[in-house]
Amino acid sequence: MSLYPKDAVKVAAEACGIANLNDDVAQSVAADLEYRLREIVQEAGKFTRHSRRRKMTTDDVNSALKSRNLEPIYGYPSGKRAKSVESLFRRAGDTDVFYMPDSTVSLAAILKEPLPKLPAPATYKAHWLAIDGVQPAIPQNPTVAVESLNSNDARSGKERQLQAPLLVQSKNGATDGATEEAEAVPTFLPMTSANQEEDNEQDDEDALDEDDGRQIKGMTRHLLSREQQLLFKHVTQGIFGVEGQAVNEEDRTQALLALEEDPGLHQLLPFFIEFVTDKVAANLKNLAVLRSIIAMVDRLVKNSHIFLEPYLHKLMPPLMTCIVGKHLCQDIAQEDHWSLRQEAAALVVSLCVKFNDRYPDLQTRVIKTMLGAFLNVKKPLSTQYGAVACLKAFGPRVAVMYLVDQLQFFLHKVLVVKAKDQLQAKSVAMVKQLLKDTCLELAKEADLDLLQQHDRLNVFKAVDAELELSTSAVIRTRLQETQTTTPAATTAMEQGE
Repeated sequence: MSLYPKDAVKVAAEACGIANLNDDVAQSVAADLEYRLREIVQEAGKFTRHSRRRKMTTDDVNSALKSRNLEPIYGYPSGKRAKSVESLFRRAGDTDVFYMPDSTVSLAAILKEPLPKLPAPATYKAHWLAIDGVQPAIPQNPTVAVESLNSNDARSGKERQLQAPLLVQSKNGATDGATEEAEAVPTFLPMTSANQEEDNEQDDEDALDEDDGRQIKGMTRHLLSREQQLLFKHVTQGIFGVEGQAVNEEDRTQALLALEEDPGLHQLLPFFIEFVTDKVAANLKNLAVLRSIIAMVDRLVKNSHIFLEPYLHKLMPPLMTCIVGKHLCQDIAQEDHWSLRQEAAALVVSLCVKFNDRYPDLQTRVIKTMLGAFLNVKKPLSTQYGAVACLKAFGPRVAVMYLVDQLQFFLHKVLVVKAKDQLQAKSVAMVKQLLKDTCLELAKEADLDLLQQHDRLNVFKAVDAELELSTSAVIRTRLQETQTTTPAATTAMEQGE
């Protein structure tokens, strides 16, 4: 049986114009009404508990009604705004009936009142929260307060805070929001020698002894949440495996997929970039690790939710190393480091194309670097292979303008000298094969007007003799087809007119 009487439901129905309401219907409505009331009260209890109060107020009921998309109950304030019932309502005589008084408002008096002041217009101003991990000292940013380390106890106990101060620090030295998990953040500091660190510490102590009131402001370090730390750990271990264990292909696939599709990696991006840089520097002869690095960076580039531009200057050097590095594996003759150089070249070209609008000179600088490696007699053939692969990846126009024009010099001055060394037979064969493929591709796809400029047809004839190709015949066939199809097309156009 419902706690809400069915007679009250009938009275409310009659007030709405519904007469002779059935008893069963009234009983069902009363039960539903009780359910709704219990639901509102339970929701209001949640607001009370979250407000850390034991007494429920009318504001909690109003908040519960708003959370259910219902109109709140007006006229019943609570707390300091609460007043007696007589101040809010008027009693009708000596009865227990109350009503809300309506005050009379004069429109003429309202029209004579001065207009209120217009609110200040909303304005927006951009400022840097942090630049490369360092917080600019501007009024919009919170100040970084670091206690001076005068005593030996403070020196030993607060050394970590000096190295990585947080954004907000209370007066008693306790840092707000700092947890034990935050200490496990994978921070990447500049590599310095032990002697240099000792000298820096000695300089700090001397400075503190000279002026005890001096304030030391360190670099602002971004702290990662526990979930972000676990994500960074699982992604890196999934791609490179745990030390001493083989890489699980399923975990590796899931980790690479997360790098490509996860929209919440922006805060982890500087840590991934620094991880890539350190990993390449420490594994220059580990082909498997370098392949994983290229796959990792490739997924980051394909992720449309992250912003790579601020870290482009740190990302390009390790990629260029994977293209023109001297030794990228233990055994150059046996291991396939050639495909790694081609993959890295394709990745660098994609970055140049992606950021060409903001950095127009990026492609020019890369081409200049590759051309210098290609024409340097002292460079190994593995480096020159990577340079040719990168120039080829930029497309036929770049390859014709920068590679074909220097091809005779490379064949006569560089390749001939190194071909005499029997230990480099494998490298010579790989470079020759790449040059053959490049020349054939240019002969078939490059612009004919570009191929005819600067005596490039004779260059292709000389290259054909050196590499045993027939590129000049392919170019001649394309020229004949162009000359034969153009008059036919003109005749067809005249007949159509």
